[in-house]
Amino acid sequence: MPAGSTINVRTLASLPEVALSLDLLANLTGMLAGFRDPETYEPILDSAYDPRNVSPLCGLILSVSEGKQLCAEGDKKRCEEAARSGRPVCYECHAGLIDMDVPIFHEGRLVALISSGQFLPSPPSEEGLRKFLRSNRHLRLDPVAVRDAYYKAPYLPREKIETMANFLVVFGERLCAVHGRVRDEYPSREPRKIALARHCIQEHFQDSTLGLTDVAEHVGLSRSYFSTCFAKAVGSGFSKYLQKVRIEHACKLLETSSLSVTAVALESGFNTLSQFHRVFRELKHCSPREYRKRRRSSGVSRTR
Repeated sequence: MPAGSTINVRTLASLPEVALSLDLLANLTGMLAGFRDPETYEPILDSAYDPRNVSPLCGLILSVSEGKQLCAEGDKKRCEEAARSGRPVCYECHAGLIDMDVPIFHEGRLVALISSGQFLPSPPSEEGLRKFLRSNRHLRLDPVAVRDAYYKAPYLPREKIETMANFLVVFGERLCAVHGRVRDEYPSREPRKIALARHCIQEHFQDSTLGLTDVAEHVGLSRSYFSTCFAKAVGSGFSKYLQKVRIEHACKLLETSSLSVTAVALESGFNTLSQFHRVFRELKHCSPREYRKRRRSSGVSRTR
């Protein structure tokens, strides 16, 4: 696999620089930020900033079941939009606050999303408070508690929020670059046989018959023992890992070649077109044709 290709959202969230950086950002701007999984869009609760530590205003909204459901639905929708477009998405949530979702790419692959925001849409005022209460009257929030939380909520002009989104893009990409350099300079102690297995997969993933047994025999381990060791070392089961390798190759072909989707599927090691479509949607949350159209129209390259 290419250097740095194992970078993932948990790798980034666990970096010591993240805790300090996000804490400084919160103190400077009032902006709370947290990582989300690029496949499930769920918060990474063991990251430097725990997304459960929301602003007081959002805390009131989340204390109501309907508010919590609306937040979850809105978060997922906007994360999907950011992942599809490859660009930060700044938006007004159902409660009228400004949030953002920022996709982070490494070597052309979406490795994480950073969710942030919880800003007032305008400077705090009595009129703004009344508008917030009117817009959220269906949640039946305590007006006294809302008033107190409202005047504690941060505000930034729209242009500064967009600048902050761009800052998070740079921040995330720099984290990926730093992690990649550190890993290259200080190679991991990955078991030799797992390294051999990765190499075997990279060399033969286009063979649709390649399976766990083949790779286990190649490295001289029993099927069951190899499966356990591989999952522990890589953090993913063999089949899932193989699917990701194949889909990454397919993405490269979709972006850089004029091959038909069927040809791309076959060139990437898939037996059937239906299997290719199913796995592609699971990992990329769109169809191969949609992926090709978006990436080409947005001008996003895999050398990003």
